[in-house]
Amino acid sequence: MPRNVLAGSAMARVQGAWPRGRRLPAEVWRQRHRLLTGVLWACIASLEPWILIEKGPVVAVASSVALLIPAGLATWARLPRFARTIATSFGLLTCAAQLMYVSGVFPESSYSFFVVIGLLALYQDWRSVLLGTGFAFLLLTALGVVMPEAVSGPELTRPPLASAAMFVGFLVAASAVNLIAWRVADEAREAHAHALGATDGVYGVDTEGRIRFANPAAMRLMGYADPERAAAQVVGADSHEVFGHANSEGRLYLPDECPICMVVLVAAGDYCTGLRFRRRDGTHFAVEYVSSPLPEGGAPGAVVTFRDITSREAEQERLERIALLDPVTGLPNRVLFRDRLESALVRMQRLPRPLAIFWLDLDRFKAVNDAFGHAAGDELLSEVARRFEAAVRATDTVSRFGGDEFAILCEHLADEADVALVAGHLLAALEEPFELEGAGTAVPVRASIGASLTLDAELTAEDLLARADAAMYRAKARGRGQWQLFDPALARPLRRMSVDWREADEPRHGGGNAGGRNAGGRNSPTP
Repeated sequence: MPRNVLAGSAMARVQGAWPRGRRLPAEVWRQRHRLLTGVLWACIASLEPWILIEKGPVVAVASSVALLIPAGLATWARLPRFARTIATSFGLLTCAAQLMYVSGVFPESSYSFFVVIGLLALYQDWRSVLLGTGFAFLLLTALGVVMPEAVSGPELTRPPLASAAMFVGFLVAASAVNLIAWRVADEAREAHAHALGATDGVYGVDTEGRIRFANPAAMRLMGYADPERAAAQVVGADSHEVFGHANSEGRLYLPDECPICMVVLVAAGDYCTGLRFRRRDGTHFAVEYVSSPLPEGGAPGAVVTFRDITSREAEQERLERIALLDPVTGLPNRVLFRDRLESALVRMQRLPRPLAIFWLDLDRFKAVNDAFGHAAGDELLSEVARRFEAAVRATDTVSRFGGDEFAILCEHLADEADVALVAGHLLAALEEPFELEGAGTAVPVRASIGASLTLDAELTAEDLLARADAAMYRAKARGRGQWQLFDPALARPLRRMSVDWREADEPRHGGGNAGGRNAGGRNSPTP
């Protein structure tokens, strides 16, 4: 591999481990800068009298100038932030160097550089840390040459340069520790800021289910008036009591069956959209959540991120209604009816009980549509649907197939007498005329009904509907408002009905009164 590639890869790794160098918030920086400039002025006030006594006025004046210039620059508010940071750093480093100079034969005074490097790390600016480390390295190396007793002591028990190198090594190690601590603080601050600013709720739990932390968004979703205050107050509380973990039916989980707590026990993440949380006012809302175990090496527990998906579920339900329900009447459409009919045939194989299909066609509906308009026609269809639903059992399925055609599925009928009873109820439901807005008069509507009763599980859904349709045409031929039970003699329309049923799943086009075999005046079929 080329050297430049290796060098670039190594540099990238170093940069990845290095603190990001993001600026402290302005108020935080001002607080820390006031502290460090205070330390600088305190050092000047204590060092200068000592230097005056030990070294005389000339040295004291030079020392004061070397310290007062950076101290003054550090307190000059018009200077940019970086310049004031460097001025304070340089002033503190100069104080440490003058302490070594005035102490003479006490090499332990060099330990003051460790204190200075630690103070400079408060700025969280890698340039000030590097300045301090480089300053100490150059100073101690120079002193090891010109003043060996200041580095190795008056007895010179070690070579001066070796002592300087050892000291600088420890100083570099201390600087590295500061940089690592700084990086950890960076990541913790970013995580905290992310949690505080997140729109999703975030909270952590320990192995007992107690809350270790929570962000304000979590408390806002739970219905607290003061989310920030509530986020601090719930720490240590039972997460089940605060969040009310429940299943999709609203039943609260026991602690030992809660999927969030299972994440802690099995140390594996979990994603779910079927959970419910209980707000402070007792109402439940649907959530989507991700729970993850905390990394190894820390206190065991889990972090949960959740969001309110109530509006999403409502939209899904709306789309399902569009796909499976008739938009005019709200009844199941032909797709849903077919699914229920096929399921009923499967049940009939396990429990042999007859089922019946009723096919209903409104008589003279086109005349109502033409006379009063499509809005009145839709209103009539809705009222007819309500009456049909009231005429049968709650377990029966009433469906609008399209136009003015309805189909009804009734399971567990005993015999033909039950079929006749149901057909009579359906015809009776239409005896009362319909009061329609805009019609100005009561509108009488009748229906022709065909029925198919079977205990033969070998028949298909198409067969049963074709038989009911054939019976309906026989009833219509006998006169309006009649019903007819299918018998084998009614075979003429079977093939046409079977073809129409297969076409039911194909997309329809057009609007208004167009649609399917009821085109030419009848209202649009369901999807």
